[in-house]
Amino acid sequence: MRIKSGITDWIDKAVKKPGAFTNYCKKHGYKGVTEDCINKAKKSKNHKTRSRANLAKTFKKINKK
Repeated sequence: MRIKSGITDWIDKAVKKPGAFTNYCKKHGYKGVTEDCINKAKKSKNHKTRSRANLAKTFKKINKK
């Protein structure tokens, strides 16, 4: 359970299906969510896949801080 503060409020609402993007990456031959997988997914025809890729990229930026 996360402590509710400004940044974690939107994160909890943003993730509808935890692990969905990780499963996408593994299905396409990656060992997990990598920059290569994110870049490939951002070029996908599927809107949800593109959205999940953008969210994963955002999470990677937040994690670096």
